[in-house]
Order: sequence, then C-alpha cells, then structure tokens
Amino acid sequence: MHSTPNRIPPTSVGGTRGPAVRRHCRGAAAGRLPAAAVFGIVALLASLGVRARGPGDATLVINSELKPVIVKVPKFPFVDKAKVAKVKVTLRLKEADSKPNQITDDEDWFARNVLPHPPLDLSEESRFVPADTRWGILRHFRSNGNDLFVGVYQETQPRKDGVYDTHFLYRAVVFDKDYNPLRIFVLDNFFPDILEMSTMQPVGNILYFDCNYNGYASILEKKTGYLVAMDLTTGDVLWASKNLTASAWHFLVLDDTLVAGYGFTDEPDFLYLLNRHDGSLLQTVKLKSAHSFLIAKGNRLYVRTYDTDYVFDIKR
Repeated sequence: MHSTPNRIPPTSVGGTRGPAVRRHCRGAAAGRLPAAAVFGIVALLASLGVRARGPGDATLVINSELKPVIVKVPKFPFVDKAKVAKVKVTLRLKEADSKPNQITDDEDWFARNVLPHPPLDLSEESRFVPADTRWGILRHFRSNGNDLFVGVYQETQPRKDGVYDTHFLYRAVVFDKDYNPLRIFVLDNFFPDILEMSTMQPVGNILYFDCNYNGYASILEKKTGYLVAMDLTTGDVLWASKNLTASAWHFLVLDDTLVAGYGFTDEPDFLYLLNRHDGSLLQTVKLKSAHSFLIAKGNRLYVRTYDTDYVFDIKR
C-alpha cells in the first residue's frame, strides 16, 4: 500500500524570470543595488511623468473594470478539431533504470542526481500583482515564457449539502509583461463538487490546467483527473482529456508533450504522455506508485515515486 504525498502549500518565491527591469528590482531587494540608487531611479521616473503600476492599481482593475468571461465546459473528453494545431509528436519514454528508495530521502534524490526543484505555485514575479481580490487569493502565478503572466485566484466557499466542507472557485487573470491585467476568465464550472486545481502552466497563448480530487476516484464516480487546454485570448477550450489522466502532484510540459500522472492509494498508477496541441494520448507508462516529482534533465526524465525512483530516456 502506498499514498500520494500531501501537496506543499504555495510560497511567494521561485519560478521563472521576468523582464529585465524586474530582475534589477529583485537585485535591489537582495542588497546588490543600494537603496539610495533605487529611490533615485523612482524619483527620476516620477519627474518624467512615469508612474509604476502596483498591486493596488491592478486590484482595482481586476475587481471593478475587467468583465469576466465565463468559460464553457464541454463534455469530456473533447477536442475542437477546427482550432487545435496539427502537430505530429514523436517524443516517447524508455525506462533506463528503476530502484527502491527510502521513502523519506527526497532531498538526497535531488542532490544525488543534481536536479533542480520543480517550479513553485507562485513564481517570484507574483509580488507585482494582487495577492487578494474579490475573486479570492492568488493560488498560482506563472509566466508563459514570453510576454504574458497568468494568475489563478482561488475562492473557498462552504458547501450546502453537508457532505464535504468546502467548494473551490477559480478565476484566471491574464497579465501583460508589465503586470497590467488584461482579461479574466471564470473557471468555476470545471470544478464541481470537491475538484480542485493543483497545477497550471501557460505556454504561448494556451493555458494548461488540471481538475482533480486528492482522494479516491470512486468517491466522485471517477469524474476526476482531467487536463484542459484553454485559449488565453478567447477563453475557448481547445481540448480536454478523459478522466483519470492527471491527479498526481504536477504535470510537466516537455517540448510538444504533456507528461502527467494518475494514481492514489490502492489505485493503478501511470504516467501519460499527451500531445499538448490536441490532447491525444501518445504513451502510457505503468508505475509502481504515483509520482511525487517529474524532473527533466538533458535527455532524461527523472521520476520520483513513493517508494521507487525511475529514470527514463527521452526519445525525440
């Protein structure tokens, strides 16, 4: 018997880098730039009539000025063949090694394989956007790797049926490179009952996110473990996976592939490779237990599970 590790609560540091100006600001915060120099820069900008937008400005826009777009939920699984890109993906995994671990030696595993830790729920740039709005608290914040950031706000509401304690509501806010809010998408309909979002990642103009329950699938009649791809301009759903595809900790974007995992105590455990453009299933890999971490390094994928460490060669 095994169990899926508890999820780590979000923190306010880590993740990808933002614009160069923000990197200098972070350098100042770390003491690499004297405080006097920072104040001098601010004064110069003020004299030129330039006013930096801050979280307070963005809060006002998010709360009052942006018109929320309610995203329609298709019947899962789903693919909009007219809108998805037709990309042939050849990436596959081949097991190179597997060995038992000591269960509690996570940090030794990272050090032994010289692996970076996965991105945190809130990247460092999240300090430049509101942490709390009428739509809830900031739960995820990531860069799309180019010119946009996406923040997902989570609101927790009590349930009325008395079966479970809470119900989660989610709104995705799109920010430009200067942290100005552009669009807000209401994702509530993807999360009925006690489903929640554990991971999201924008890539280009697409937001990938999961809808899952950290528990036995039978409780929800197996209506859990979905992956969704949404257009960040229109809010249109491009595709949505079948159920029981993604529930284990986090998924990974690897080239044109999404690597996701599903599993829970006394349930079958797998890795799934999906074409990230249309959601089609590329490969299924059986695991002894659900993954805790997925770390790509060079041409190898390192997979940490409850009691077994795997190494896969990435065949492109």
